[in-house]
Amino acid sequence: MDSTTMLILFLFFIIWMTNEEKKKKIVIKKIATKDKNGNKVNQEMLELVKSFIGKNAYIHTIDTNYAGVITQVTQSGVLLDNGKALVAINLDYIISVAERPRKKNKN
Repeated sequence: MDSTTMLILFLFFIIWMTNEEKKKKIVIKKIATKDKNGNKVNQEMLELVKSFIGKNAYIHTIDTNYAGVITQVTQSGVLLDNGKALVAINLDYIISVAERPRKKNKN
């Protein structure tokens, strides 16, 4: 690769990283603000995650993705069993939850 191509790729990388950091800051700022009643817990997300108790699910957070069985949900967090260890995830940082499809046996 010539130096022009390397420079262009480097600039795209810098722009992409800056954009990702801005997205994180916006999400964190939104989490830090309280609703009208002074509650920080997102009740909709709490009820949504409660519907996944006992199911194998993907949990997407600001920085990381987790996979495992949701064992417990409280006002402040989710307890996830990934088969190796129990993982506690702060409910405020969960972006989305999706059920993991089960593998079908081919007989």
